[in-house]
Amino acid sequence: MSALLKILVIKDIHKGMMRTAFSKKIGLQTGKTGVSLVFALIFCAISACSNVHKSSVIEIVEIYEAIRGASGKQNLSAFAKTVKYIPLETNEDCLIDRIRNLHLTSEYILVATYGECYLFDRDNGKFVRKIGASGDGPNEYRGIRDVAIDEKRGLIYILSNENLRLVCYKFDGEPVMHITNFNNEFFQKFELIAPETYIAYFPNPFGVETRRLVIGNFTDDQQTVIPNFSFFVQEQVPGRSFMLQINALAQFYHFNDQLHFKECLNDTIFTIDDFQLFPKYILNLQSLKFPNSLRGVGLRDFMQMQNRYVICNLVNENSTHLFISAEYDNKIYSIVFDKNTGITGVVDAIDKSEPLHFFGLQDDISIVKMPFWPRYVNPIGEMVAWYDAFDFIEYCEKNNLVALPNISEEDNPIIVIAK
Repeated sequence: MSALLKILVIKDIHKGMMRTAFSKKIGLQTGKTGVSLVFALIFCAISACSNVHKSSVIEIVEIYEAIRGASGKQNLSAFAKTVKYIPLETNEDCLIDRIRNLHLTSEYILVATYGECYLFDRDNGKFVRKIGASGDGPNEYRGIRDVAIDEKRGLIYILSNENLRLVCYKFDGEPVMHITNFNNEFFQKFELIAPETYIAYFPNPFGVETRRLVIGNFTDDQQTVIPNFSFFVQEQVPGRSFMLQINALAQFYHFNDQLHFKECLNDTIFTIDDFQLFPKYILNLQSLKFPNSLRGVGLRDFMQMQNRYVICNLVNENSTHLFISAEYDNKIYSIVFDKNTGITGVVDAIDKSEPLHFFGLQDDISIVKMPFWPRYVNPIGEMVAWYDAFDFIEYCEKNNLVALPNISEEDNPIIVIAK
């Protein structure tokens, strides 16, 4: 591991000048601090056209060194005190094929598939109700692209995939409003930034999109645009649609009363404040960073080069750690960044060819002993994973693990909450 660099960035917005002061917090020394320093300087130079907090600390997460170094298994008990397995109730009113979105509140587990949205009791997994209905009528949606919730006000917002609308419901299922043609510009992701205020992500599949994010209000048509500065040439080749999907991947997540944002092929995790992006973490990939110049290649070229670069496709955060899912060299990596020590390490790595992708931290808390890796962390830091019932049973049988009682292969997924 290299030394963790904490970069104090101070910007004079009026003059467009940036001064940087570096303070070093030593982790494990490897003599590669200079690489991180150069990397950080380059980033700051590029970011000169963006707004930066007048006093903000940017953490460098050493992904390159973690992947190149030795990995070591870690137990879930180092990250959580309790773990609970919750099989979701299965009946004809709530059949789940694949989970697209999941939110965990103080009372409910909200599950959205690609076409329906359901509420389950978070304590026992009992089905509570279906939210809304599929269709083109008032307060209906057809296909689900994204879901956001306002737990304090008890509201659920569903971004429709096909009929270009946003529909809002109360937790009790009562419709509140719907906005037609809300998604006529094809927002890929959607999140609440404040009550009545949304932020949406514009994908950049063709390399020419000038908008990165748009912030608006449900009550009027005024919008604030956060511009995109990453452009590339999209080749007209077979398999192009695959790279269009990769270029469009991004995520929002809430933690510690802040909204965070990361694009799949970007190495920076931003916070969003005062309608602006502020860098919070830089994932230092060094030579393993996917080049911007290759974002327009076709599927065949991508398949030949994908093992050369790291793609960090999911990030979650709680009060003590970052949990980063990455793919590199035909492996799926589970990477943890300790926010207290500044140390980054690989806790698991499995071959992508394995039929069952169970990986992460070893559950040493419950009797089930299933590998656990957070696929979602709610705003108060509760970590959530989920498993298809068929795969869950197969993995338990294959590894002689204790399976949950009264579970069949056709059942709804099993939710696991660690905190």
